Amino acid sequence: MFAGLFEEETGQSDVKMELGSSTASKSPPPPRNHTQLCGLSNLGATCYLNSLLQTLHYTPEFREALFSLGEDDLGVYSSDKGADNSSVRLIPVQLQKLFARLLILNQQSTEVSSLTGSFGWNNSEELQQHDVQELNRILFAAIESSLLGTQGQHLIGQLYHGTSVQQVHCCRCSRVSERVEEFQDIQVPLSGRSGLEQALKETYIDTEVLQGSDQYWCEGCQQLVDAVRSCRLKKLPHVLTFGLLRFLYNFQKGERCKDTSKFKFPLELDMAQFCDTSMMPEEAHYELFSVVIHRGSTHSGHYTAFIRDVDDLGVWQEELDQVQTPPPPPSPAAGQMDFIDCETPSELIQMVIQQLGGSASVAKLCKALQENTGVSWNTRFKKQFGSIQKFLRDCPSLFHVDDTNQVTLKENVLNPSSVPCDGGSAENGRKGSADEVMDVSVTTEDTEMTELDASVYADIGGEVVTGRGFGGDVVPRDKEGTFGSPASKRTKRSQPPPPSGYRWFEFNDAQVSPTTAKAIEKLYQGKQSAYMLFYRRRSLKRPLQARGNPLYGIPEQLLREVVTVNSVLDEERAQHNVAINTLKLNIHFLWQYQLIGAALQRITEDPVFVVRIDRRKPFSDLKASILEQVVSCHLGATFAVNIARHLAGGVHLYDTISGDEQAVLSSLGLSDETHLFVWNGIDVGGKPLLTGKAHEPLVLHFTYSLADQDEREMDVCVAKSLTLGGLREYLAGLMDSQPHQLTISQVRLAGRQEQHSMVMVLPSSKDKRTLDELGLSDGDRMAAEKEAKKGVKNLAHIVADKQNKLISVIVEDRCSPLGSGPNSYPVYPMETSKDEVCKVEWVVVILICGVVCIKILICEVLDIKWGYIILSKAMFWLVEFLESDLIGTEVICKSSK
Repeated sequence: MFAGLFEEETGQSDVKMELGSSTASKSPPPPRNHTQLCGLSNLGATCYLNSLLQTLHYTPEFREALFSLGEDDLGVYSSDKGADNSSVRLIPVQLQKLFARLLILNQQSTEVSSLTGSFGWNNSEELQQHDVQELNRILFAAIESSLLGTQGQHLIGQLYHGTSVQQVHCCRCSRVSERVEEFQDIQVPLSGRSGLEQALKETYIDTEVLQGSDQYWCEGCQQLVDAVRSCRLKKLPHVLTFGLLRFLYNFQKGERCKDTSKFKFPLELDMAQFCDTSMMPEEAHYELFSVVIHRGSTHSGHYTAFIRDVDDLGVWQEELDQVQTPPPPPSPAAGQMDFIDCETPSELIQMVIQQLGGSASVAKLCKALQENTGVSWNTRFKKQFGSIQKFLRDCPSLFHVDDTNQVTLKENVLNPSSVPCDGGSAENGRKGSADEVMDVSVTTEDTEMTELDASVYADIGGEVVTGRGFGGDVVPRDKEGTFGSPASKRTKRSQPPPPSGYRWFEFNDAQVSPTTAKAIEKLYQGKQSAYMLFYRRRSLKRPLQARGNPLYGIPEQLLREVVTVNSVLDEERAQHNVAINTLKLNIHFLWQYQLIGAALQRITEDPVFVVRIDRRKPFSDLKASILEQVVSCHLGATFAVNIARHLAGGVHLYDTISGDEQAVLSSLGLSDETHLFVWNGIDVGGKPLLTGKAHEPLVLHFTYSLADQDEREMDVCVAKSLTLGGLREYLAGLMDSQPHQLTISQVRLAGRQEQHSMVMVLPSSKDKRTLDELGLSDGDRMAAEKEAKKGVKNLAHIVADKQNKLISVIVEDRCSPLGSGPNSYPVYPMETSKDEVCKVEWVVVILICGVVCIKILICEVLDIKWGYIILSKAMFWLVEFLESDLIGTEVICKSSK
């Protein structure tokens, strides 16, 4: 089952040093969460292994005994490729390295692949679920075998092995027969028993009478006799392990089943009544410190562990005193909102990513959304917002998605409602500089720290112990890296926090969270119930230097290895932090543009001024960069900055972002590749400029005729807020006519539902309505003419007849320098005759047939049975193409690059 677990002495395992290693994602692994404890990554189905390893790690006697073994005992391990590690005892070496990482590696979780490599496991073993009780026995046997001949050869025996004595008392001659057995764990049957103490009483106190067909052969009497059999514990280990027999075989159904009945176990256990009289009372008193939990059925499930932090290495969240201030509104970034109450998907995703440690893959994010809300993304949001990948990429101010689909929550997104995903502006931003770092010194009592120790202690967010030495109150760091002030006003707790050494945490693979001893009662029964119990002898005392000190007992070489990895991680996080928070802003200046119609047109060939700046910086920093360019252009130190976008008519300005100089850039709706326009805020070239969405420019294609002249065409760029009457006056000036004499018509192009173009006259009764209210949009075909003569076909119908012979396509210009996303590229209407399209259709037909024939030929040569499928799909698409008239087709213009 556990292939090659005993074969680690051959040195054939290719074990790599995994300190600080991250996955294939470009995002660095997140640091430890608020508990300041490190989890273990699941390699596929290794939750049972993770639960056992965390239990061993938080058994201080096991951990420190392992750390006491040096290179003389274990050999010198080398991670270099091709190095000879045949003389290295790989399993204890890799356990040492793993425990060192769990203690001081500043990472949310670390991998166990190096350890499983020393077992000789392959990928298939890591993807198979196994029984944790069986693993416990096999792993201990492997460690004992690996440590033979070293100072640690009795490590497992001294900590986990006990002895029991079985006696048979002859009722005839009173002869007593004894047999001493050694045990590593005690298997406890659950069926028909209310709890652990009752099960132990039946095994070690109650006697069994052997009579009838069960008579005992007495060596003294030399015959079968009645006898009494009993069993007592003779020696107890420092760590007492119980395996609960929850999995049984149902002979009636012919299958395995899980016993989910209620089975109690105490936090404190007195074993004296189950032992012989030679044992000291203090040696029989135990305290529960770990519960391995199985959730699921006999066919599938998941293992987690509740572990008591004996050395106070973690930060128990409920222990934090709260300052008496009004509670802030729920924040999804802090994980305080109810998942179901989240109205916007951005708030929901922020809260879920925060729960996952600030970063997660898209697949893991979707799974977490399903688990927390009970509804999938596609069911709840896809119809309105599209796929989750599209939504994440459309919110660059909130989320960073790299090439491997790893989603990272950007820092300092404290008020998501002020950072819209559509690039809109927000009124309020967070004040402060992103460069503010508080210098905090670490002080402890009753122990001395080296410079290296103190740096590591600070790197992992260590605790400062105040008051009564190491027995005093624990004041952990907050998220900003500062410490709670003891002089702060405190609130009263409804319940006191657990005492030192009795704080429980739940270890669920990579996730570590605080829990309580009261929560253990829920593990007595049900599908999620206790499966293994670990009790530690109460008389075992811990040195004061070990309390709250994760560096205690770590060998110097392991300490330096992890310190090096922490330094690399800090550098990677800093670089990644800069990368995901750096904005590339394109700055355009007033003197580079001219207002033509209702849009700005560039009149110079000067290169665009590019600014790269941290999104967490205030606007004043961006203003300082802009001032370097405008000081010589007489614009002055006071200027306006607006978001600019390129539309079909030209450049248009939207929200002003220069109102509050202390506003953080991320709160102003800025994203990467945003274009900004710097001007005086009033006019361009003496012409007033209207800004905002309500005044976006429209490009209308007009056909008109002057007196006794042929018809002419022109494109008119006007604001969509312009009224029909204003448009009529504008055209009257061009046509040397009076506004009331003009007839303006809209020629609606034929679509897939209509056979011919339609003419709709815009009467003077609608002159007070805006073009936007009239439903006009970019590229609309219009006609303007004086009152037509009787018997003469009016201009609008002439245009409609021409349009019936044309095909209109919409071209999306993705080569535009001002386009930054799927919804921001300018679009242009284009027309061509149907005769030209027919030529194009036949060229496409020939190309498609050629490609299909080549594919079929390849399929036949390679003996692949996909030729007919490809042919049928291609022909189906071809028929649809020929039947369509291409009207309204969208064409994308891409750069040759």
